[in-house]
Amino acid sequence: MKTTSTMLLLLLILNTSLGQGQVSLKQLQGIWSGVGVEIGVKVVLYDNVYMIIKGNKALQIYQDKHDRSSLYTFAAPFSYIGFDNDKIPYPKKISDLLDKGNVLCFYDVEGKDYDKRGNILPDSRGQSYSITYNEDMDEDAKPAVITLYYDINRYTGYEQVTAIDDTFLLQLHKCNKVLWKQYLAFEGLKEKKVIVKKSSIYPDADSPEPTKMYLIEGDVFVVLEEKNDRIKIRYFGKKKVEGWIKKNEAN
Repeated sequence: MKTTSTMLLLLLILNTSLGQGQVSLKQLQGIWSGVGVEIGVKVVLYDNVYMIIKGNKALQIYQDKHDRSSLYTFAAPFSYIGFDNDKIPYPKKISDLLDKGNVLCFYDVEGKDYDKRGNILPDSRGQSYSITYNEDMDEDAKPAVITLYYDINRYTGYEQVTAIDDTFLLQLHKCNKVLWKQYLAFEGLKEKKVIVKKSSIYPDADSPEPTKMYLIEGDVFVVLEEKNDRIKIRYFGKKKVEGWIKKNEAN
């Protein structure tokens, strides 16, 4: 990792002062919501921050504090993450990063950090942050909290959540189609379109009676699950709608 000696010394002092055990990628899996902390990015610039971690990949989505219609990410479409490897101070491959440690490294996909084979490029701008997990709390405390330190006085805290807030997803779907597609791809989700004039929404996969809700021809929805001749859908209109429609009524 291309980090100055001053930064390395700072991280060493920080880790020593915190007395924190190693954090693992396994502990970081899931969805994290940014919370207001001392000089944290959420307080200064952003209204909402979400970080989704799957395996060694992370997607962060930010919502502007003063313009809720402005949502963006610093990494397109995601970042590879892993822990600093003392034995390989200048890793050449993403696989050189460790799955456990105290310094979490982010390599953003912008054509500058690594290539399609996972080789870290010479002009990489990867970033390193000292990290703690449930600092000063019981190791198994729920919800879990992580903190990323830029230096001793600047840090961002995240609290683990079960899902991204519906209002946030509605804004993302409405205001940033490119980032919306990146979010769907990261989550392994796909969209389909209604091809009949009216598609009734059922409460579950086996229910014979539909609800009063329905989609119309051309409506685009997210596919959550498929079972027999039904598709579980999530539709974003003025509000989020979930339910089941007939499979042959969409493509």
